[in-house]
Amino acid sequence: MSEFYKPGADEVVVPPHINLGNLGWAPTEPVDQALAREKAGMERLAADMPVAFAACEATPLVPEIAKKWEEFQLSKGRHAGSCDMTLLEDFAFGRNFAWLPQGIGSCVISNTFRQWAKRVIFQVTLAGQSGEYLGREEFGPQSIAPYAPWSYGMARKRANMRGGDGLYCEPMGASLLKDGVLPCHSPKLLALLKSLGADSDKDFPEPQSNALYRAFGDWKYLDELSVDACCRLLDTDEVTSADQYLDFARAYKPAFQCSGIAIKKVGTHKDGFAIHAQDQGNSWAHNMGLAGFFVASDDEIFIRLSNESWGDEIVYNIPIDELSRWYSRKLTSTMTIGEIGLQKSTPAV
Repeated sequence: MSEFYKPGADEVVVPPHINLGNLGWAPTEPVDQALAREKAGMERLAADMPVAFAACEATPLVPEIAKKWEEFQLSKGRHAGSCDMTLLEDFAFGRNFAWLPQGIGSCVISNTFRQWAKRVIFQVTLAGQSGEYLGREEFGPQSIAPYAPWSYGMARKRANMRGGDGLYCEPMGASLLKDGVLPCHSPKLLALLKSLGADSDKDFPEPQSNALYRAFGDWKYLDELSVDACCRLLDTDEVTSADQYLDFARAYKPAFQCSGIAIKKVGTHKDGFAIHAQDQGNSWAHNMGLAGFFVASDDEIFIRLSNESWGDEIVYNIPIDELSRWYSRKLTSTMTIGEIGLQKSTPAV
């Protein structure tokens, strides 16, 4: 067995560039009220788009690729039965995608686009679908990730939010379902960003200008760029239990989760990774990604909770019983990212 690769965060530290008062979820109301808002919005969205919320069969993996993927996970310290989506970039591209930290209160999109990209890697590489990646790079116009500020603005528009920072999970999901995403190579986007001097490689998928990010959040530029949008989310679910999430993770459906849960380290596993749980003495009004799970050497299951909008490989290892407690106490609002309608590959002539 190899040393445990990508163990995630050891000590839980809030980076100096992160403002805990402006993380980006539920910017103007208490957590309990925000969760009630999310629940009501989710019910309306499910009623509006019943097909997207209907149960659907899991997309099968290509058998030969599935075997290689299992061996790859084992070589990284994950035991049989693991579905650790934090390893997908390494498996498919041979490198980790380390996007830059959020600069404003944009956590709802900043920790969601990372999970969106993981689902695309699954569909193209593990499931062998004929769809195209948006790109194969980490940064620049050929980024595999969508242009995040456009999605941020479209979701805020659906939530009728202007001014300040922040968003809710339900309108984020609604935008992925109804609006799709904007590729970083959109011709109209590239022309716009060139005119604004915001087209360096590191300006994709998130610009390094906070003012520009906030302009998108205030609905500027959205309509003129919508013509280049694509890749709507076709399948999603509300997650309400840990067992349900495990089933979704086995179907390679990452998720985004809004809550007031803060995280702390509670121990170290004999396999060499930190164990994390809720810090009940603190609260983060925040969105984080659920990126699958792994099985440790003692057969214990740990959820990979991605907070990489704070920094590369800030991932927490949450015991399955801890996740179950969160759901039983209704502490979260969680949506999955299932099948994405990818652009079709052009066959070779």
